[in-house]
Amino acid sequence: MSLPLARKKRAVIIGTGITASLVYNFLKDLNNDDSFEILFIECGNFVGEEKWEERVSDKIIDDSIISVNDPYEVNPDYDQPVVKIQNLYSNWKFEYNMKLGFGGSGTRWGGNVFRYFDSDFQSIDNSDLYPFTYSELGPYYDDIEKMYAVCGDVNQDNYPWPDSKYINPPFPRTHAELTISSILADTYNSFSKPLAVQRFGKNACRGSRTCVESCPNNALINPSKISMEFAAKDPAVRFMYNTTCTSLNVDPFSGDILSCNVYSNGKSDLIEGHMFFVCANTIETIRILLNSVRVNSALGIKFMPETSDLIGRYWGSHLNVTGWIECDQPLYLGRGKVMNSFLLNKARNLARDSGILNHLLEIHNFPVLSEGDGSFDSSLVIDNAVKHMFAGQWGLSLREMLTRLNYGSRLNFVSEMQLTSLKSITLSEVVDETGLPLAKNNYEPTKYELDTLEYLKNELIRFSSLNGVCSSGWNGWGLNGNHPIGGYRMSKRPSEGIVNSGSLSHDHSNLALYGGGVLCSTSCVNPTLTISAVTKLSLDHAKDTLQSILL
Repeated sequence: MSLPLARKKRAVIIGTGITASLVYNFLKDLNNDDSFEILFIECGNFVGEEKWEERVSDKIIDDSIISVNDPYEVNPDYDQPVVKIQNLYSNWKFEYNMKLGFGGSGTRWGGNVFRYFDSDFQSIDNSDLYPFTYSELGPYYDDIEKMYAVCGDVNQDNYPWPDSKYINPPFPRTHAELTISSILADTYNSFSKPLAVQRFGKNACRGSRTCVESCPNNALINPSKISMEFAAKDPAVRFMYNTTCTSLNVDPFSGDILSCNVYSNGKSDLIEGHMFFVCANTIETIRILLNSVRVNSALGIKFMPETSDLIGRYWGSHLNVTGWIECDQPLYLGRGKVMNSFLLNKARNLARDSGILNHLLEIHNFPVLSEGDGSFDSSLVIDNAVKHMFAGQWGLSLREMLTRLNYGSRLNFVSEMQLTSLKSITLSEVVDETGLPLAKNNYEPTKYELDTLEYLKNELIRFSSLNGVCSSGWNGWGLNGNHPIGGYRMSKRPSEGIVNSGSLSHDHSNLALYGGGVLCSTSCVNPTLTISAVTKLSLDHAKDTLQSILL
């Protein structure tokens, strides 16, 4: 049954993730007398409180007994792929499996919350990209760092974000981090990461971020623990769960978005509204827009008349090169995945000027064998043990091989990408259960990217010549599917992008788009803080328009 317009005006918010939570905060301030209603459309379920049983075991390291958190099991009911995507090139696959349900993917992890670098706001040829300046974004970065209670330390030598105002001290660095950072100190500056996790209290995090797939310590960068928790209890707010937005419908005369098409429990429906905020994940939002062109064209109506050719273009994510390092002393790896340090090339800007894209080096808590066979999780370690056993390496030799695991750790280079018009998300010939086409990833690397990948591969190989290193090498490279950027980017003019500095569509004034898709550039750092800061900035830029539509 369709949901017609109520007597009050209606703001429709598609998604319940981090950007949706910021939109809700803004609308509540705008709507303190509840003169308009707020409707959320969520493709997953609502989980009021996910309970995670904390299991701890004791282990002996260097004759000392320490407590180690055992892995947590992901609840399969609330952790399903949201986006299905067809990859055009098998060697550059984009895998994007995010959390399905209330709160979005932000409920999964504590998170590195880096600012972008100022150079990230320039293209490789130094042309302007964004309709705002980096300095204009500064106060919004401050607000988000405070909101997420980020822990960090700006007093580290050569810290790349000196304007950050962290309210909590950083997490300590492990012996492994300090050892590897010291070995690589000739070319890399090492810093404690800014992290947004529960830093203090009974259930506070005691290790690295993303130590488990779903954070039991209520990571602060979690919309369901910030404003969405209040939205769920707000009597002026309505929620539609298990409902997927598939496309938008436009008025051929006014150009306004009249309604959105939704799919739920095997049935299609229509939701009317006055203002539409699309806060879905990036690929899902691109697919909604592309399917909207398709749906409205079939009706003889022009959707996004000036910018439709740009939907899905200038898209990308991170590049990754993975490898290992085996040291000549034990690292005493702790628990978790990514450690609390990151390393930046001391000649970062010089490298970029020579055509090598910005990159960051992560140290992982995965034990790795010197064979470089990818033995960085427990199941692979067991498989390798069995393999060596059947190769005749029994008893002491097998034990020595497994002991050696403590000397090696996985390393991971994360690099920015160039966003070009040829990098795009389009529609597939394959359809999903709604009968609409899936998204399709069309990606081929540029020369800059291939040169960067080769450079980073050689860096990992070079580490083996350093004092304190027994061996090092690389395992492979490819796309990192966690942080899609672009596809409905900001621009000063409709000929260059989809939305303006207020994240409002150039073509339809009552349509706002949020998330990583509005960004015009990637970085070698996690974009979550930047996405959040840009969302807050754009809402302020759009305030007059939103007031005129909703009040």
